[in-house]
Amino acid sequence: MKRGTLVPETAIAVCGMAGVGKTSLLREMQDPGQRCVEQCNNSTWVCDVVVLASGFVTLGSAGQVTFYDLAGSPGFLTGRIAVYAHAFQQIRGIIFVFDIAERRSFDALETWYRELDTVFPLHDRNFVKILVGNKLDRQMLSTSVKEMENWADARGFRICLTAAVDGRGVSEICPFVLSALEESIPLDNNSAGEGQTAKHEVTPEQVFSVYRLLNGENDWERLGVPVNSNMSLITKAYRKIAAQIHPDKCPLNRSEDAFKLLSTSKDALAAQMQKP
Repeated sequence: MKRGTLVPETAIAVCGMAGVGKTSLLREMQDPGQRCVEQCNNSTWVCDVVVLASGFVTLGSAGQVTFYDLAGSPGFLTGRIAVYAHAFQQIRGIIFVFDIAERRSFDALETWYRELDTVFPLHDRNFVKILVGNKLDRQMLSTSVKEMENWADARGFRICLTAAVDGRGVSEICPFVLSALEESIPLDNNSAGEGQTAKHEVTPEQVFSVYRLLNGENDWERLGVPVNSNMSLITKAYRKIAAQIHPDKCPLNRSEDAFKLLSTSKDALAAQMQKP
């Protein structure tokens, strides 16, 4: 598949703290006469699936762009993981949104980056990454444009500034996304592309195991076993997770790193058991 052609099902994950205006931005991006929004707020999805009208985001005859508007509360991690697994082969980019007047939402971007980096190749130049500073209408700005630019430049993000309340800058986002997609080399879901290996299906259990290993605070937490569990339980957990995330079977971005941590954590707990 050559540069500039898009796969029929292309999706973008839209992430950020609750209240930063993700949904308002997407509503403003839609054509009211052709909008198609599926509400998915149960424990499985925890997101809005927003499909922009093909007449607005036309990809020739190829298809459309779907935006997964993900719940921003930390408590919805399990639901977001289900979305990542479901749309793993379609998600070709992310939009991080923060409130330019709310410092906490900017500081939270690093946590979002770690979460998405568990699943997707954020260091790949062909994975689309856009940072949106929303609520420019607010009088007191807690984050300078320079600081925003520094964060984005260090991680390869493009930048948009918007105010969803009055539509300022919102109309630029969709062309910005399409331009970035067209400049990237798309992932072929049916066959391995140049430098790519064939993809496997991804399960929520795989995503959760990799995420827990990379973000766990201690070895017990990384293996998902209670503190002071016996060696039998530790070994059982190790074997189960190893079967899930072995790099030969798991295409997640950080599966190899997680697999190494799995072995390290198991060995550390085994050594701890042998101490008098």
